[in-house]
Amino acid sequence: MHYALLISTMMFFMTLMKMLIQLPRPYQFSPDIIPITCSAQFGDPSGTTLRSTTMLVSLFLDFVHDKRVSLGQYLVCLGITAASVASVMWSRVYLASHTINQVLFGGAIAVLISLYMHNSVKP
Repeated sequence: MHYALLISTMMFFMTLMKMLIQLPRPYQFSPDIIPITCSAQFGDPSGTTLRSTTMLVSLFLDFVHDKRVSLGQYLVCLGITAASVASVMWSRVYLASHTINQVLFGGAIAVLISLYMHNSVKP
């Protein structure tokens, strides 16, 4: 139930922010940028970054919260989570689907949603 509510909240904020901000993707305002993938939706915040970061951070928080993990295990899990999030962000910029500020904004919203849902809603 917690993850269904998490996904619903994440999708609501992603759709709302895209409708409110309405910033184009990089290739929609510069003819010099040739995208590898093509989407006609607005680009801010990055939906892929928001979805993947929300799930990765939530899984990390759920894994380390209730268990007695050592500092080494905690740092390994944190490193894997951070590397996974960074690789998704980098891929979106590399594919010319988003600008750096769009992926950072999506990641920031995702972390806030994950922290709120973990601390306030999780039973």
